[in-house]
Amino acid sequence: MVNSGADYLVYGMAVRSDDKVVITGGFRMYNGVLRQGIARVNTDGSTDTGFFTGSGVAKKVTWIARVHAIALQPDGKALVGGSFLGYNDKPASDLVRVNADGSHDPTFSTGSIDHLVDVKAIVVQPDGKVVVGSTFGFAESTSQGITRFTTTGAIDPSFLSGSGFTGDVRALALQPDGKILVAGQMTA
Repeated sequence: MVNSGADYLVYGMAVRSDDKVVITGGFRMYNGVLRQGIARVNTDGSTDTGFFTGSGVAKKVTWIARVHAIALQPDGKALVGGSFLGYNDKPASDLVRVNADGSHDPTFSTGSIDHLVDVKAIVVQPDGKVVVGSTFGFAESTSQGITRFTTTGAIDPSFLSGSGFTGDVRALALQPDGKILVAGQMTA
């Protein structure tokens, strides 16, 4: 049953195949349980204690840690993105993959990418590659606001999106033909 819920804003959610919901946001607690930025909720609204995020996302120097986006993979793992420097005491630059139990997945690492990206949207393509929409873009990518990562977290140089967009990419969707729909605060 739902008690106090999240103590701050919820920005994203994804429903798992077992009907449990993974929520993301700027919250620190869910139902009085420490769940910094990410929590899994049972079908009755209670905190799923089987999903343990440890310390959750770590804030940037002057910003509150926020998780804006989530995408579930078929294997139960989840990609989460936002504005943070780490996850459960492990380095993670605004994008991390977590296992089905909430633990950090070390097989996905973006390495030392630029920390000023503020991930807003994530989609997982059928081949497992990850497309990310962001505010600033990754320094290692030539595209502003949209970047694709391999299944291990490396920037995919074969993803050619030109110079990108002139503003924030806030939503992404995959069409059945593989094309990507992009929305946000942009002029081109």
